Amino acid sequence: MQNLTLLLKRYSVPTIFLVIAIAVLYVSFSSNQAIEFKISGVLILLGSLFSFLNTSERSNVLANWVIGGVSLALALYASIASYNSVVTTGNHQKDYKKTVLTAERNLQDLRTIQTAYIKRYGQYAATWDELISFVNNDYVWEDDDEGSVPSRRITTDELKYLVSIGFKLTKDGVVTVYKLNQAIDNKMTEEEAVAISKMKVIPADLIGFKRDSVKVKFVETTFTRNQSYMKERLDLGLGDFNAETLRIIPGTDNKEWILTSKILKGQDGTVTHATRISGFIPISKYENGDPEEIYFGNLQTGDLKGSWEDEN
Repeated sequence: MQNLTLLLKRYSVPTIFLVIAIAVLYVSFSSNQAIEFKISGVLILLGSLFSFLNTSERSNVLANWVIGGVSLALALYASIASYNSVVTTGNHQKDYKKTVLTAERNLQDLRTIQTAYIKRYGQYAATWDELISFVNNDYVWEDDDEGSVPSRRITTDELKYLVSIGFKLTKDGVVTVYKLNQAIDNKMTEEEAVAISKMKVIPADLIGFKRDSVKVKFVETTFTRNQSYMKERLDLGLGDFNAETLRIIPGTDNKEWILTSKILKGQDGTVTHATRISGFIPISKYENGDPEEIYFGNLQTGDLKGSWEDEN
């Protein structure tokens, strides 16, 4: 009994190390852990072997040197592997962040383009050729306003002028034809101000007043000559705007986003236009993870919300 107790005391520590080593090795190989985790199991196993040899008094210089040398080599290898793993993970995160930022920026641009397209043509672009051609070649109308409407009533002379040009005011579907004997009860409207600003003798508070629309090239006013937009691209490190690259998913070998546009017809006869642009970016948030889908638009509701906005 005393001998058994003595044996248990002598070999308890090596045995514990052996059990831990076996457990670590089992977990590392059964769950496909990193090489560093597997090496740690081997090192614990070697430590257990070294402890058994010393406890049983069978250790010698050669065995100590062999076990120590192998352990040192494995430890150095594990250190180098750990360092490389940290560097690789850091680079992966940088690549992931850059890819996601570029993808989100491109999808935001595409959403802006589709919004302008439907405003111009009454429907969304259905093909990439339509969409890219619109960006590069089409024009949109932009407000060119100056001055504000005076906070006063129109004068008698201004009323006479409005009557002389046959001025009509439409409000809530009601058309009012101006007459000389009508009451002047309300403050000047924007429509009145536009007409009065064209008198031969312009009232002092309407000099320079203008309400107009000008035809501008879409790509310039929205992107290439939009200083705040180009600054944002510069801050993100995205370079100059190029409409041709919008169709390509960032980080891929010229793989295009999936562009789908459709018309939704409700049971009550209402018509809703919907578009969706989607794709899988080639890099996942974590190493060896599955590709992530990113998109904007909902083909069932017509909503243009982006997937990255759902996460916030």
